[in-house]
Amino acid sequence: MRAIAALLCAATVACSIPRLEDAPAVTNECASNVDCGASGVCIDAMCVATNAELPRVLLEIDAPYAADGQRLGAIVDLAAQGLSLEGDMPLGHVHELSLVPQVADVTASFVLESAFGGYTAMPVPFALELFPALDVTGIPLLPYAAESSEAPGATPSLRVPHGTYDIYARATLPEETPSECQIPPILLRSRVLASQSVDIQLAVKSSPTELTGSIDADLSDWTIALIDNQDGRLLSTPARLESEPSPVGSTTFSLYAWPEVFAPNSFDTVLKMTPPEEQRIQGKPTLLWKLEAIQPGSIPHVELKTLGLLDQPATLIEGSVIAPNGAGVPATVAIRSNSLDAEAGSIAAFQTIVVTDSDGWFSVKLRPGLYEVVAAPAAGSDLAITRTDWTIAVGDLGGGRSVELSLRPRLIGHATLESGLPALFTAVFAEPAATHATTYLEEEFDVRASPVASLGGSTDTDASGYFELPIDPGQFDFSLRPDPGSRLPWLVRPRVAVSDAGPYAADLGDITITHPVVLHGAIAAPDGPPIAHGAVRIWLAPSTDVGAAAPAAVLLAETHTDDAGAFSLLLPSGVSE
Repeated sequence: MRAIAALLCAATVACSIPRLEDAPAVTNECASNVDCGASGVCIDAMCVATNAELPRVLLEIDAPYAADGQRLGAIVDLAAQGLSLEGDMPLGHVHELSLVPQVADVTASFVLESAFGGYTAMPVPFALELFPALDVTGIPLLPYAAESSEAPGATPSLRVPHGTYDIYARATLPEETPSECQIPPILLRSRVLASQSVDIQLAVKSSPTELTGSIDADLSDWTIALIDNQDGRLLSTPARLESEPSPVGSTTFSLYAWPEVFAPNSFDTVLKMTPPEEQRIQGKPTLLWKLEAIQPGSIPHVELKTLGLLDQPATLIEGSVIAPNGAGVPATVAIRSNSLDAEAGSIAAFQTIVVTDSDGWFSVKLRPGLYEVVAAPAAGSDLAITRTDWTIAVGDLGGGRSVELSLRPRLIGHATLESGLPALFTAVFAEPAATHATTYLEEEFDVRASPVASLGGSTDTDASGYFELPIDPGQFDFSLRPDPGSRLPWLVRPRVAVSDAGPYAADLGDITITHPVVLHGAIAAPDGPPIAHGAVRIWLAPSTDVGAAAPAAVLLAETHTDDAGAFSLLLPSGVSE
């Protein structure tokens, strides 16, 4: 009933208060402290919060740094700058910050000092990537990358902010290089770069270790590689499998990685076998093993079994996507295995994406097992992304399956200011919430990760501050974002759960945009010039002691520096779940 009343109210009020396109619909103004109530003070004709609960705040800088196109992408923990955004400040939470991010000029060399492949004491052409190593997830940082030229002795060079990085180096040899001469990548974790000049010398004194093995199936033309389970980076030379002539069929393989990859407690490594595209279309799964489960000893040799999984014939499954009224709906359908029988210590994973015809029909070849099926209608549809489970049995006839889409639920609520006035005509956003840190196996093949992401959405509040946003089921970071000229902060609610239990299953109720916490700042380069026209973002990060399943950081505000490198940000005084 409250949702219906909100809609009726919108219908009767919206026409009487026209929105002015050249001015904010709501503003934060005051003449004295009385206008700000008990939670704020009046500073420069604007109410400012006197209490804040922002325990760990990170400032992100993403700015052009030099005329040659280099960029500066730094993360600054405000607590490390002596700035706290917690507790009572009777005179108002107004803070000043001056930043001069320190940078390191990085050069690197990659030299093999062993006799492997005839490269003795020779510099190797390579690509270098430096990945910022953060203790939080959800902040999309790009790696710094450079590549050595073909000139003898040439080395890549980079300019990066001081910090902790994962260093990844990959040899860039010609495609025709024989497999026995390929050089494995190098991954060095959590290396601190905190000097003005840093020379990364990758002088490899050992030879790569050869991993040999066999598998009890004909996997001709499949590829095999060792993958770092922490982030999915390649740790070995890739190899193409070749079958041995045998009555029962078997496949041998050989690949190379550095000795550290096989050392105990060094890397969490996954052995991955991938079918060629034409076999994947026919339902062949990707095979994965945790290396520690299949190579318990020190000898780098493995004997793998598929338990006949690949011998099971795939069934041609005919399916359809339909609306609640039974009409066919064109959609994109993602299918991923939840469970396929395989050897202990391994995962047999299959995933594919198909597009239906205009009447909602599709076909796909699947082997026996359990599958998650996710159907996504076209953008702008009133129908929601819908998930269901399929069981494919041995001898399955393959017909009669459908995915019935439900209507998109509505995310509703009523927004006000601390004065009690409605937050009218204010932008509303719901964006898919970032997940906590996951392993490669969890992210790529676990049922908890969806192959088709729930979509977010945006709308505006009406003249009474009510909003109604059609959205897919899922978990979202919700925010109200007043016009920058309003002098109001965002309102942020992270990880709002939206279910498909009913049309108005997600009701945020009455929510209030707080008085702002004010942050004024200036950013300059180490050699003096201001860093102009750079993006500045503020993130609220979870505390560092809540374990591996900590939620991701959430965005609180963003702006750009001006010509003088200065910026001002208005932050919410707190964030509630």
